Order: sequence, then structure tokens, then C-alpha cells
Amino acid sequence: MGLVQKGEKVFLDTSGLVALFLKSDTNHAEVKYIWNQLRKSGCRLFTSEYVLDELLTLLLTKSSHHFACEVGQGLLNTSLMSLIYIQDEQVSAIFNKFNKYDDKQFSFTDVSSFYLMELEGIDKAVAFDEHFSQAGFTLLSLQDNADLHDYYRRRNKKTISLDQIFADRKKKH
Repeated sequence: MGLVQKGEKVFLDTSGLVALFLKSDTNHAEVKYIWNQLRKSGCRLFTSEYVLDELLTLLLTKSSHHFACEVGQGLLNTSLMSLIYIQDEQVSAIFNKFNKYDDKQFSFTDVSSFYLMELEGIDKAVAFDEHFSQAGFTLLSLQDNADLHDYYRRRNKKTISLDQIFADRKKKH
């Protein structure tokens, strides 16, 4: 059985997307494997405008304006993922939820992601911080499979190209 099933919904967090796009990220090899599994599975991928904001800002600071724009354009134009927009009336509800997490160090963007995931019925996320699991969501990871985890950490140092990331999953290889 794979990481996810056909039609299943998966949320892409900033940490997962940064790892996918930056080969220097310590989680790049793992997320590259996960990304390929997600593409093959026929699952439905989602992220939010707040995650897109965080991602592009991080890519700008860690890489370049040109690269951030390439990634942003790819994400806005891909059919592989849906971008969820936060409505004005939802911001207050998200803030109220953020306010209740006074014992956690969840960012406002993380809390907005939790809110949208609950709203959309999404229970799995590609993320490399524990905030999603602390909030009750399932993190997609190779951690449970130590052999695969070690293999992709040590041996798979190749980067994944933007063309490979945004390639339509229906095309034949």
C-alpha cells in the first residue's frame, strides 16, 4: 500500500515545498520520493495562499528572485495542485483558533492551514515540522520505513527539476 490512495486529499506545507524545491534542504531527497509517490497515486494536492506567500519569500531569501518567480508561476499554473484562498470572513475564525493555541508555538500560517484542512476534510500533510502532527494531522514521511528513509537520505542526491515537478501526471514517461 502506498502513502496515499487515489482521490485522497493531501495538504502541502511550506516546509515540504521548500524541501522539494531546494536541493540543499536536508529533507530534499525524502520529499522528492514522497512527491513522486503522490504524483503516481492520483491523490488531490492542496496548499494555501499563505503557504505560497511563505514559500516564495523563503525561496527569495535562500535562492533568488528569479527562482522564486519560476516556482510561483509553476504553482499557479499547475493542474497537480489546488490553491485554497482564505476569505475575509475566515480570518477572524482563524485568529480565534490561533488565540486558543497559547500553549503552542504554531504560526498564524500553520493555524490557517489547520483551519483549511479541517474545512476541506484533509487529514494528511507533507510537512517537516511537528506542528501538523501536534494538531492531529498525519504527516506523510519515510520515517516509518527506515531502509527507504536512509536510502534516500544518503544515496539520492540528484535534484528534481521544475519541469519534473510540474509535469502533468497523465503524461507517459
